[in-house]
Formats: sequence, structure tokens, C-alpha cells
Amino acid sequence: TLSNSLLKTAKKHIISLSDSWVIGESDKFVLAGREVNAKTIKIGSRLPKTLKVEPHYYAANIREATGYVQGILTKKETGR
Repeated sequence: TLSNSLLKTAKKHIISLSDSWVIGESDKFVLAGREVNAKTIKIGSRLPKTLKVEPHYYAANIREATGYVQGILTKKETGR
């Protein structure tokens, strides 16, 4: 599964998943990111309510998604 792949990669490369982002157009990315405790951004349409899971953010496109990530990282660095 995608979440298992994320866990294996994180372990191999010593990556903190709680400090990582999973960004994608499919609900699979959101579900996998949530399973491994990563922050998530869903690109495009909203997820169906039946999934009972939401991404941390929605974005219209990859440019908007990277803007969210850059803004949050800047806030962390400056303390604002």
C-alpha cells in the first residue's frame, strides 16, 4: 500500500513523517498521509463525505499547494 511505501522510505532515509507532506489529487494520497501522521493537501475537488477523512488543506493546483507549504514553513522559521 501507499502508506507502507511511505513508512519504508521514511525509515530508510530517516525522514520524520510528522514533519512531512503528502500532496496529491487522489483520496489515496490523503488516506495514506493521514495513516502515517503526515500533513496532507488534496489537489482538486473535495473528498466525498463518506470517506470520513479530510486533508489538512485543499488546493486548486500544485502551485497553490506549494504556497501553503512554503507559508507554513516560513511561519515556523520566523515564529509568526
